[in-house]
Amino acid sequence: MTSHLERSIERLRRRAFLGAFLGTFLRLFAATAAVLAAVALVLRVALRFERAEAAWAFAPLVLVPLVAWYLARKRVPSRGAAAAWLDVRAGGTGAIVAGDEVGDPRWAGELERALAAEPALPRIEVKKPARLALAAFTFAALVVAVPIARAIIGPPTTVQESVLERVEEQLAALEEQVELEPELAAELRETLERLQREGALQEPEAAFEALDRAQERLEQEAYERAEVSQSAQEDLARAGEDAVRDPEAAQEQLEKTMERLAQAGFSKDVQSALEKELGAAGVSLPPGTKLDAGNIEAISKELADKLAARNGELAKMGLLDGKALAKLSELAKLDGFEFNDHVCDETCEKNPGGT
Repeated sequence: MTSHLERSIERLRRRAFLGAFLGTFLRLFAATAAVLAAVALVLRVALRFERAEAAWAFAPLVLVPLVAWYLARKRVPSRGAAAAWLDVRAGGTGAIVAGDEVGDPRWAGELERALAAEPALPRIEVKKPARLALAAFTFAALVVAVPIARAIIGPPTTVQESVLERVEEQLAALEEQVELEPELAAELRETLERLQREGALQEPEAAFEALDRAQERLEQEAYERAEVSQSAQEDLARAGEDAVRDPEAAQEQLEKTMERLAQAGFSKDVQSALEKELGAAGVSLPPGTKLDAGNIEAISKELADKLAARNGELAKMGLLDGKALAKLSELAKLDGFEFNDHVCDETCEKNPGGT
């Protein structure tokens, strides 16, 4: 009888341990897998981890069975509690409890009858935790298996497209105002066409860097042309002022200025001015041409007006910002400053040749 009672108690305790272990394991697995799946999702989306790398986030799951086993052991009923459970469900005569605690032979008959009526072991209910574990496992599998497009870090693509369109407009405006070197124009055009063709979805940061470099190059080219234009306007103004007093020197100054403008990409303006005033083609005066004061003044004014209009268009397109315009203004003041050489005479307080 004692051996039969021992087996019954152990079967009940094993069933209790199995139920506690399965329930604890499934609930703990569901909670842990859900949390780790969220971590893996963040790694793949935000930090751009590959699938194999993100899968390492699930490594702590190997500890779940050990933790569940440890917690389940604490929930197993003691020997006395198991005997009491069997006794209650066998009729509540107390024979099983007495047989376990006392072991008196006088209880043998009652114990035998109680054990013969031993109830079925309790069912293990794990449907709810099993559903939770299955849902967590499915979520984790999807996080690892489903391809995730790389997150676009940086400004939205609409902003990138707007910047690209703006740079294209600025390039067109600069080409319209001045004649760029063919190599430079081809390089800038190729860069913009590549960005337009490939888009900015793959490498948004690199695309913005390329756009910034292109825009800076355009602004630099515009500023350099505007600087030449500003200086040329000062020279043209001096040539126009000197036309009456010294026509030969004024013509020489005008020719030098036209040559410099042609080299800087303003040959169309030079051609237009010469054709309008003299009916001459090209970017230089015909050999042996002698201009009078009226021609010099007219050509200088025509060129100066065209150059001023060019600078205005560049500023309107954003190629010359306020800082650049202020710098050009300062250069104009410096260029327009002239030293007046002092010549001593009898009225001078200093003696001629003195200090």
